[in-house]
Formats: sequence, C-alpha cells, structure tokens
Amino acid sequence: MILTLIVLPTSVWGEKIIGLTPAINEILYDLGTGNEIAGVPERTRFPPWRKKLPEIGPYYRPDVEKIISLRPDKVIGATYQERYLKQLSEFGIKTLTIKDQTIDDILDSILKIGRFLGIEKKAILLRTKIKNCLKQINVKNSRSVRVVIILDVVGNKFFVAGEKSFVSEVVKLAGGINVVRSRIPYPQFSIEDILKLNPDIVLNLSMKKIDNSLLEKFNIKKINDPELTIPGPGIVKSVIILRKILGNPLKGKVNCLK
Repeated sequence: MILTLIVLPTSVWGEKIIGLTPAINEILYDLGTGNEIAGVPERTRFPPWRKKLPEIGPYYRPDVEKIISLRPDKVIGATYQERYLKQLSEFGIKTLTIKDQTIDDILDSILKIGRFLGIEKKAILLRTKIKNCLKQINVKNSRSVRVVIILDVVGNKFFVAGEKSFVSEVVKLAGGINVVRSRIPYPQFSIEDILKLNPDIVLNLSMKKIDNSLLEKFNIKKINDPELTIPGPGIVKSVIILRKILGNPLKGKVNCLK
C-alpha cells in the first residue's frame, strides 16, 4: 500500500487567533503566527493577506458576535477592550489583555503574547531585536527639537500626544522634545494651548490637514504613515522616519533590521 502524505496549511494545525487591535496583529505576524489569524479589525495592515480575512469591526468597538462566529481559540486585546474580552471569555474563549501605552508596554506585551501562544522563545528573540534596534537608532547628544504631536483634529480641538504616551517616547528617541507636559496620554488641546507652548515643529499625524492660519508660524510636518500611531513592532521604522523629519537622519544602513 502506498501512503500519500498531504501537507496541510499551518493554520489547520495551529490555533485560530484574533487580535483586537492593528498593533496586536502586527505582533502576531512578526511572531510567525500570521496564518493563524482568523479575523482582523478595520484598518489593519498585517498580515499582508488581511484583505482575504473577515473583519471584526473597528478596534475601539469590536463586534463580539462576529468574533464568536469565527470560533477563535484565543483572543488578544488591549486594556481598554477588557469588557469585550470578558464577554468572549464567557463563551469559553481564552483571552489575554495587554498594555500598549508605552514602549516598555509594547516590549512586555510581545513576551506576554509569546507565552500565551506557547512560543516564548520567538517572543524573546523579537523583543531583543526591537530593543537592540532602538538602542542603535536612538539620537544622543544631538540638538533637540521642541515638538507638539497632533494625532487627531475635531473641529477646533486637537488631540495631542502627552509625555506619557508611546508616541512621545518614539519622538524622544528621534531627537525631539515633546513640550506637552500632560500626564494624560492623549489630552485635548485648543489652538491657544498649542500657541502658548511655542514648538519648533508641529507633527501632524492625523489623517486631516490642519487648516488654521494661527499655526502657520510653526513648521508643520504632515506625516501620512499610520504606522507612527500604532503601538507595535513598527516603532523602529517610526523612529527612523522621525529622525529624518527632525533633522537627525541616520547615516548608513541599520543592521538591526535584517
């Protein structure tokens, strides 16, 4: 008798996983578990074949019924999604909650996700790679630039990055000084609040153009790459992009990205 060995896709052998945020899906992909992703939130960039996967709604309001219908084995979400995770756990789905407010949170979440999925060694390697990269591309002893970071514009109000946010930390690594001294990660500022801070550069990371003559005195840099606001492994590339914008471009190739 001749036996034929049928090689099945990785996702058949593995577990079905759903990450409730774009950043979590980026971590899952970088950990080599992209084939196990069963559904993605809107505006997710990873895995590359995400368009073939069912969507589970926006990350700030995931569709619990849709997620349950996909029958995942495990679901991973952020602290602000705990009520959705609790609902899913009541249906027997294993869940994990991670923090994503700071760079340390991001690095710790990689380890937590690795342990949760039984691939801790891969998680340690990824975490170490990112830490080494950040050390290599960190700006030291350079002229610092005073910065205000705008994340969204709603009417005449601006949601900006406070000093306790991962976005602020990324800007600092690139040689910028976030002049917003708020302990709230993402406070709401008026145009007058920004004018009082008198920044050298206003980084506009929102999807909207700032149309206000009062801010024209400042150097406004519009950045259309959503990666800069995603608390995931992409923080390394974000620092490299911001270094160039802030006048501290890298010299030579970054070996740690290989």
